[in-house]
Amino acid sequence: MISNIQFLRAMAALAVVLFHLRGRLTDLSGLTGVFYEFMFQFGYAGVDVFFVISGYVIWVSSHKIHESKVDPLKEVNNKKPAQFIYNRAARIYLGYWPYFIMAWLIYLILEPSRLVGIDLLGSAFLTNFSLPQLLIQVTWTLIYELYFYVFFACLLFFPRRLIPKLLLGFALLIVCVQIMAIVQNDIYGLTQFPHTSLFYTFFVSPFCLQFLAGCGLGIFFERRRLVQVKTAVVMALVVFGFTLWYQQTYLLPTHLLAQGYFMPQRVALFGSIAVLLVAVAIEYELRGKRWFPRFSKLFGGASYSLYLAHMPILYMVAHFGVFNLAREGGWLWLFSWLVLLVVMTYSVMHYLWIEQPLLKQAKRLEKHFFK
Repeated sequence: MISNIQFLRAMAALAVVLFHLRGRLTDLSGLTGVFYEFMFQFGYAGVDVFFVISGYVIWVSSHKIHESKVDPLKEVNNKKPAQFIYNRAARIYLGYWPYFIMAWLIYLILEPSRLVGIDLLGSAFLTNFSLPQLLIQVTWTLIYELYFYVFFACLLFFPRRLIPKLLLGFALLIVCVQIMAIVQNDIYGLTQFPHTSLFYTFFVSPFCLQFLAGCGLGIFFERRRLVQVKTAVVMALVVFGFTLWYQQTYLLPTHLLAQGYFMPQRVALFGSIAVLLVAVAIEYELRGKRWFPRFSKLFGGASYSLYLAHMPILYMVAHFGVFNLAREGGWLWLFSWLVLLVVMTYSVMHYLWIEQPLLKQAKRLEKHFFK
């Protein structure tokens, strides 16, 4: 894995953590308050960076599978899609299930009423599309990941030379369907969106374009290089500034681009920023410039754990009233950083002692299944 991509993963995960941590904090003042309020404006967009990175990783990992020996008369090895799905499913589920069990036990012991209305089976296998029915609500993003993995696995039945064209065709289909649905039925309108079909909000969701853009970056860097790196950075900053202005001017104080009915705007704006950032990260590493390699290796590897761990940890801290005690004692600003430190520390330990051993075992089984 490219070190700079791991750095972006770590930063994206931290942004999401800070976004949700800000939701637990009130009455913060000073520089800490300004910082958390700033992060609240875009921290959720770490998800958009994850989606673009996932698309890039999907393309790169599928390339390795395509390089495996195949029957020259077939051009396609039927083991490839199964092996691809195995690898991706192992990465998703083995990283997620320990947290699923942890969250279930925490709620069962501390607040059983929270489990009312939760679809445990759908949450465990990430097959329920309803956010309120998920045990850990941030796992809505994992459902998109699994969907795109299955979609891409189907593409592996085709010769590799055709896959870029199929990806482009799917992207054009999504754009056309979304434009038609928005113009004709206003599917993201405040009154229409709650009743909009999953066909539009999931199967041909604008979020799929971020995965496809990541695949596009993988295809691009196979043959080309990003020459104008500084221009890409400036473009990312300009779009970022415009996005914050748009959000502050037209959406706040009641809404953020994180709201589902602003999905097209979010994908167009934060998705563009994510594509530019990932492209710059890849290009810099190709030029031999690695960003904080030790930090990137450790926290980039632990980014999935960081993304999942912060929800149950924040819940427990709030459940025992520690946020209120810190607020009454006047040290909420310091406590916010201590909570962040606890989340990061636990995430790394979980990654090293639980997630990595499980993935290594899955890798050993892969060699047995796909000889």
